[in-house]
Amino acid sequence: MDKSKNGSFLCVMCSGTDMTLKCGVAMLLLLSSPFSLEARLGEDEAELKKRFGNPVETQKVTKFDFVQHIYKKHPFLIGVTLIDGRSASEQYTMTTGETTDQGKPKLAAIAPDLAQAILKANAAGAEWNELGSDEEAQRFMRSDEEALAVFFKGKGFISEIRISSSEFNRHLFPKVTE
Repeated sequence: MDKSKNGSFLCVMCSGTDMTLKCGVAMLLLLSSPFSLEARLGEDEAELKKRFGNPVETQKVTKFDFVQHIYKKHPFLIGVTLIDGRSASEQYTMTTGETTDQGKPKLAAIAPDLAQAILKANAAGAEWNELGSDEEAQRFMRSDEEALAVFFKGKGFISEIRISSSEFNRHLFPKVTE
């Protein structure tokens, strides 16, 4: 069953009073539930496993000696890159439950309120400050300068969220961060 068509799917391009109400209720339940969707920078593998269960995929990024786990918590795919066994970068995408002709998950819109909740979960007592925005992305820096976040936009909506620690950015871009 295509949940995005019957209105029970969480905030996928909601329109109309009935759909908006259902999406709002679904988001409220998600954000207020004891289950927390968001991974958090600095969590170790045991904490991630407790939050999401076992990863559906694990990849070794040999160039940087990173490990990346992909978790599936419907309707989300959450990619977590570990440095020394701790979360250093997180990627959030929301799926429709359908796949493309290439077998990849079809992406759906991430509601702005949910995107802000993910930022808040990764604030670590600091504030997020917007660095700038353009047609492709909206960028934020944490006030302690220990994390960077990007909301990637696709067709006018948030299609992906990436949050990375300064440690991760130093590994990836050593000349820029020195």
